[in-house]
Amino acid sequence: MSLFFFSEYGCNTPNRSRDFSDIPVMFGPKMMGIFSGGFIFEYSEEVNSFGLGYSYYSNKSFVPLQDYFQVKKQFSSINPTGPKLNEFVSKGTKKECPTPNGVNWLAKSYPLPLTPNNALCDCLTKKFTCRTIERDPRLITPELGEKIGDAFQYVCSKYPEMCTSVTNDPVNANYGNHSACDALVAVSIVMTNYFNKFPTEDSCTFNGIAEIVEPENDDENCEDYKFDYLEYSSTASVSSQDVSSGDATSSQGGSSSTRTSSNFDPSTEDEESSNDSAGIMFCALAMILIFLI
Repeated sequence: MSLFFFSEYGCNTPNRSRDFSDIPVMFGPKMMGIFSGGFIFEYSEEVNSFGLGYSYYSNKSFVPLQDYFQVKKQFSSINPTGPKLNEFVSKGTKKECPTPNGVNWLAKSYPLPLTPNNALCDCLTKKFTCRTIERDPRLITPELGEKIGDAFQYVCSKYPEMCTSVTNDPVNANYGNHSACDALVAVSIVMTNYFNKFPTEDSCTFNGIAEIVEPENDDENCEDYKFDYLEYSSTASVSSQDVSSGDATSSQGGSSSTRTSSNFDPSTEDEESSNDSAGIMFCALAMILIFLI
């Protein structure tokens, strides 16, 4: 019995239309002796256009795309043969994930990072008062990625409470409620929190990558779109308003952080030293940006 399988298949280039003609071959007599099928990439439609349909978490519905029916057609045409389930005898033993030791294994194995949730992230974008001019994460250039990192570093080092919900810290398995949103949404959450606390035009420049916007829907409760298991998966402490409406208060020592300057430009002021939590989050988000670029 083969233990090999394709971890992903379903290329969508040179055009979006896919006939999945590889399914009959993969599950045919010439390959079943070597491979045990595979996983199609991917179930839910995302910005990379690989999905079989749209998942709507608000009402737990699924709207199939044409690719879904192509897959269904191909699977209906095959009759793979191979070992029966009752013929399989396991000879292996369960392996536990290593304990972080700070040397060759750095990340905690539980809880896992949050599952991407487009409905939640889309809802948050409707509450922004300051956001990136670029809206498509596929168009992040190295220059834009560096400026996004600078924005995170600046705000999160000075006001870490503004970044709590986008914390992405695999070393300590600490994931904020919005840590699965893409980099542009995440930095716009931070920018909005900052701008709402310091509502001047100069507070929404961030070296030319941000703009002031009007909220599209400030009444909708985005937390209604959270997955049911979210509270068990996230260990980050989240404030009552992850996208704040103003007057953010520091959680360190119970004191408030205020600034009275009306001509403040976060893109030009000297950076202060960052604390450990901000540094960890910045590094994690930097890795995401590198992957996207």
